[in-house]
Amino acid sequence: MVKIDVITGFLGSGKTTFIKKVLELGYFQNEKLILIENEFGEIAIDGSLFADEDLQVYEISKGCICCSLKGEFIETLERIIKAYQPKQILIEPSGIFVIEDLFDILKQPQIADKCYLNGIHTIVDTKYYRESKMRYSKFFHSQISAANNLILSKCDDYHEHEITKTIKGLKEDNPKANVFSIPFKSLTNEDLKIIFEHRTHIQNPRHEEGVESHHAEYDIQSMGIQTVSKMTIEQFEGLMDTLRSGKVGYVIRLKGYLIVDDKHYCVNYAYGDYSLDEVSKKAEPQVSIIGDHMDKSKLAMLF
Repeated sequence: MVKIDVITGFLGSGKTTFIKKVLELGYFQNEKLILIENEFGEIAIDGSLFADEDLQVYEISKGCICCSLKGEFIETLERIIKAYQPKQILIEPSGIFVIEDLFDILKQPQIADKCYLNGIHTIVDTKYYRESKMRYSKFFHSQISAANNLILSKCDDYHEHEITKTIKGLKEDNPKANVFSIPFKSLTNEDLKIIFEHRTHIQNPRHEEGVESHHAEYDIQSMGIQTVSKMTIEQFEGLMDTLRSGKVGYVIRLKGYLIVDDKHYCVNYAYGDYSLDEVSKKAEPQVSIIGDHMDKSKLAMLF
């Protein structure tokens, strides 16, 4: 039987960063590992971040595997299991993933007799936990309540009392889950053993018929810009200020590659915070943007 672990969490929470740390520590090095990346955005970005890893990565983009891409996801799982016979599959769903739908997928006859769900590990951004919970309660309730492990990200950026408040809130939302508040850079294989060793047992709650698509419910949209002009650092900072201002709608997440002052960078933006990290390999300048009530025409003009 193939073991499946899901690394979930809302947009920008740090899912990819956590997976890269797991790979860096070589936790699954003795197992035949496959990674499935699902991106709601029109351009797949995360898969390229694993280009240097000795890892088979499958990308499913332009939608969510819990609804619009459910059929493609099932076909991908079948194909992977048949072709590679892996021991372990890691799934990184879109940040707007409704976890309950995964149970329905894994109950499909062609899947159920070949693999099992080992664990659901939800990454939680300490700073934006409450904002995300209030604004996008459907996703948050799903991802938090279904998890058997809740893993705080970016802990080294916050004071202990802020972390304690977040842990208290998470325990109220899911008292049965294990909560980890170890900075990713300090994670060890012993920590990962604790995280991945327990198989979860979660009952699949019934879906209410006639419920509107969760993307439509929040008017969450995505757009991809495949040709981004070179810019100066001043232009880049002005771009970030515009995204924060709300003049182009509420941009939740932006990620991709840019050329700034003739250097190549990986850009990550979430909730107004951003990072710009220089990359050694030249990457085609392109970005994927997700938000709600976005003005796509204005956004396109910015790039």
